[in-house]
Amino acid sequence: MRILTCLGFLVAFCLIQSGTVSAQSGAMASVAANRPALIPKPRQLKWDSGSFPLARIHVVDVASVSPSLERQIRDFVNENGGEVGTWTSGGTAESSAHEAQLFLQVGELEASSSVEAYSIGIDEAQVRVTGNSEGGLFRALATLRQLAARSGALPACKIVDWPAFEVRGFMHDVGRNFQSVGLLERWIDVMAFYKLNVLHFHLTEYPGWRLESALHPEVTSAASMWPTRKPGQHYTYAELKGLIGYARDRHVRLVPEFDLPGHSEALRKATGLTMGDEGMIDVLEELLGEFCDQIPSSDVPVIHIGTDEVRRAEERPHPDLVRRVTEYLQSRNREVTVWHPGIAPTNDQVITQLWAKGSPTGTHRYLDSRGNYVNHMDPFTGTLRAFFQQPCRVPVGSALALGGILCLWNDNRIVNEFDLYRYNPALPAAIAYAERIWRGSSEDLPAYWAKMPSPEDGAFEDFREFEGRLIDHRDLWQANWPFPYVSQSELVWRLTNPLEASLTTGTEPPAADALQWRDEVAWGGTLHLNHFFGFEGHLPEVKSGVAYARTFVHAPREMTVRFWVDFMGFSRSGGRRGGPSPDHGEWSKAGARLWIAGTELAPPLWVNPALGKDTAEIPFEDELFYLRDPLPVLLHEGWNELLVEIPKGSTTRKWLFTCVPVEWDGARASEASELRYAADLPE
Repeated sequence: MRILTCLGFLVAFCLIQSGTVSAQSGAMASVAANRPALIPKPRQLKWDSGSFPLARIHVVDVASVSPSLERQIRDFVNENGGEVGTWTSGGTAESSAHEAQLFLQVGELEASSSVEAYSIGIDEAQVRVTGNSEGGLFRALATLRQLAARSGALPACKIVDWPAFEVRGFMHDVGRNFQSVGLLERWIDVMAFYKLNVLHFHLTEYPGWRLESALHPEVTSAASMWPTRKPGQHYTYAELKGLIGYARDRHVRLVPEFDLPGHSEALRKATGLTMGDEGMIDVLEELLGEFCDQIPSSDVPVIHIGTDEVRRAEERPHPDLVRRVTEYLQSRNREVTVWHPGIAPTNDQVITQLWAKGSPTGTHRYLDSRGNYVNHMDPFTGTLRAFFQQPCRVPVGSALALGGILCLWNDNRIVNEFDLYRYNPALPAAIAYAERIWRGSSEDLPAYWAKMPSPEDGAFEDFREFEGRLIDHRDLWQANWPFPYVSQSELVWRLTNPLEASLTTGTEPPAADALQWRDEVAWGGTLHLNHFFGFEGHLPEVKSGVAYARTFVHAPREMTVRFWVDFMGFSRSGGRRGGPSPDHGEWSKAGARLWIAGTELAPPLWVNPALGKDTAEIPFEDELFYLRDPLPVLLHEGWNELLVEIPKGSTTRKWLFTCVPVEWDGARASEASELRYAADLPE
């Protein structure tokens, strides 16, 4: 258990003693004295008094930055109501200034040798920015954007900052669900804003090979692709080069993945070959050679070749396939990455990307993607998972531990490309991950990968403080993206232990004296009673049974409040695993129920009732709580009991529930700010 700060101790003490907390308390952990919310939080940050106005400024560019960075700095000043009066390149940092000055210089910071390290010094007269490289200056610009917070001024402060890990990535699977270049560029902007620096670009999959080939045009033919997955849509080399350039200007490196020998249906269908045919090796060398001819290694130094999940007879590779492809790419001056577990790397120069329960080999450099799959995350515990993990299971990166990549494998069909971000909590998860992978963590906290810590643990206050910054970013910076997250650190529950059968008769909830509540309370918006990946849940593992949860909500007057409610928590892969989906009149196939202020809450009229598991080609409609309007509930003045019955049946994959009051503007949720919560009815 970590030592609490004084503030954290006082907050925790009050919460534990009273069992009561308001919806404002999460926001209290935001940024004191209206300071801008910075994500990732800089390693060294000292606020001073005063501010620097972004008016007409003179830039002294000792670093002689690239035209791209100069343009982005000018844009930043303009966006905040100022303008660059003059720009002087070269010279020394002691050059004279006209009115105010912005100094840009490259130098060696004592704190870190990372090429992305930077320092910022701001007072009322000047802004001085130093980077270990232009990459460090670009990371400083991201911090300056957040400091300005669209206010037209930069608060006085001193910052020294650097990343814990060299590789901080996000993966998009465009093989299964094609995304336009324009949407990918928008996502790259998000990545750069939060200092993520690698876009893992999963180009090929069962449904389609998504990159142009002049040598083998058949690989992008509509006939080779699944008819439900935008057949024929792919990227030309001109588009790919443009995307690489766009990312490079934002110091994001693109890593393409050509997945083989598994996940290769489209390629096999196009060529008429199996992965066991020697001729397939020749085809792959031609396709990859074409890529290397078109894209120089300076632009794309790393190529991923998959090698995991070889499950079908026609995917079993020729004995020489992986070795020859690896050696061919290395001969073309490319680093090679493979999934692990997967086919074993053929030499020690290969980078392994860990997934599932993979472990470092001890000799290969590695990336960490274990459990980091956004498609399996719900918005609430997914954010916890991203925040509380320890990347690579080490405090900071090393020559072997390179960093990590947060993956979004939306296996299920998407019709409108933007629905990828509606179906998955990509923004809150990516922002929490960006915080953690930049800052690193002194310890791994698997106990909190699927549940909130308790207030007496310093980890609770750590998360509350971050959550306040996350909410600020939701409202200020990410209004144009789906953002299914509200503060959850004030939601407190009591649970029963698992029971063998329901205690409910008819429409009435169980009698109060029939339920025996556990001593410890639970916190959060989504509670996993048992976690489907084996992470620590709130209750002992059982194969079947029923549990109850209870909280009390205080309303200052009679009022209608909207609630997010869910009992299924479908992943966005593998169809509807844990299905079938509920039928009309059901919250879940196991028979979940919910009473608020003594009235049972009826489920929605489902768009897709009673769909089975194998329904990956039927897009989600309202099965996920954040895809439908929150349900209106009448709360009485004073304290209102919320009682939840959560059965676990034979088909239950995720034994969980979500019950979160929100304010709703018709499109977006925020905190229900007037409410208070208590695990027990206050006297």
